[in-house]
Amino acid sequence: MKKIKLMKTVLLLCAVFVFSNCEEDGPIQFAVVDEFETNATVTGLKGAQQVDIDKSMDVSDLLDNGSKFVSADVESVIITLKDYDGGGTITGNFDLKIGGKPLFNQSLTLKSGVPSSAITIPSGSSDILSSITGGNVQVKLNGSTASPISDNSFTLNLKFKIKAVVE
Repeated sequence: MKKIKLMKTVLLLCAVFVFSNCEEDGPIQFAVVDEFETNATVTGLKGAQQVDIDKSMDVSDLLDNGSKFVSADVESVIITLKDYDGGGTITGNFDLKIGGKPLFNQSLTLKSGVPSSAITIPSGSSDILSSITGGNVQVKLNGSTASPISDNSFTLNLKFKIKAVVE
């Protein structure tokens, strides 16, 4: 009988120790991954060789189950040229920034209606936490084209895959 009481006591102490180590002080944090799109209508650039886009993008949907961001990183970007009636493609060197932080600078060939391959953002450049203000980020895309733009009105769609930790 004493042996059973001793075993119950030891088992109870082990259970208390295990469960006491499971508790964590502070708010619960969890990771959220979502895609966000912004469309920029480009007008008046026929004959030009420079594209400058400056748009605000709402990323507050990442906070659906949380109240604040702990971290936020852009994992990839896909760019789609839409409604380009100039024939062919737009080829050039493009520079993308969020909140002034450079995400990439590379040569791209954009064909109307065809999404680019996903451009993976290196982990050293992907952090956008400090760029989020009121659930929005400022997106800037600048490009120098290899030849003059052949259409006066088209759209550039930017689709961002963003991973955030919220609490």
